[in-house]
Amino acid sequence: MQSIRKAFTLIELLVVIAIIAILAAILFPVFAQAKAAAKKTQSLSNMKNIGLGVIMYSSDNDDKFPALQVYDYRPGDAPGTCNQQIKWQDAVHPYIKNGRGTTGAGTTNANAGSGNYDEGIFLSPGGRKQSGSSYAMHQDVFMDAPTVPWNNCDPTADPTYTNDFRTFSQTQLEDLANKVMMIERGNSNGDWAFLQYAAWEWDWDVWGYNRSNGTVAGDNEGDIRRINRDCDGGFNNGDQWASCSMFPRYRYTNSSPFTFFDGHVKAMSRSAGPNANASSQINWVKNVLILEAVRPSWSSWYPY
Repeated sequence: MQSIRKAFTLIELLVVIAIIAILAAILFPVFAQAKAAAKKTQSLSNMKNIGLGVIMYSSDNDDKFPALQVYDYRPGDAPGTCNQQIKWQDAVHPYIKNGRGTTGAGTTNANAGSGNYDEGIFLSPGGRKQSGSSYAMHQDVFMDAPTVPWNNCDPTADPTYTNDFRTFSQTQLEDLANKVMMIERGNSNGDWAFLQYAAWEWDWDVWGYNRSNGTVAGDNEGDIRRINRDCDGGFNNGDQWASCSMFPRYRYTNSSPFTFFDGHVKAMSRSAGPNANASSQINWVKNVLILEAVRPSWSSWYPY
């Protein structure tokens, strides 16, 4: 007697497919959140180690933080010229020894001899690799040094510049545990990166800081609501000063990692999307404004 083979009915197959689809809909977001959490943890580790490198550098250099960049004589150039860029990453790299990237030795650009710092510890696990670190330093504290290429390496050629653009000591700054030293920034549109993050009030929010009493006007709390702040690839397909790559990028489930001047790191959330009428956890007055780093020639009008 021939046995009868029983096959699945169309209804049974559809039920199984529906169950698989429901499970996938439930699990995929969980997997995505777990992946984002792992990347955030890695970025926090990167920023912790870079921050410790900065602090160790300052301890060995009279408590001075490194400059964003200085320029020095490059072998083979005309005497008196000053075309060799030395970045803050070059200063702290001996304490980290990770992620230097291509040196550019033998090239004719101003970066020759300096690393790109576009890999390893200097590359965010959530950002795009490009020439330059994914992490940026406080604009006012990590200033350019007074020696600049357009004055032939003579630091006395422009006294105003020398007075304004200087580095600072840890002992000059107050409330180090609440001030943001370093951010994970957005990517620029091209293959390059800012060394600093924007720290001025008009870049973060509307004007309104009252220097006489330390208050702000209205709802000015120093978040980054505008779309040309929390973004990648430039704004309107172009790179602008105080745009995407000079601000924190909230890549990890609406949060971003920050390194503070005392060396601790913390992921902080953004409570609303771009252009929303709500604040992030970062407060410009509390976390970004550093009055001790106000440039002398700007003291009459900055901060606003």
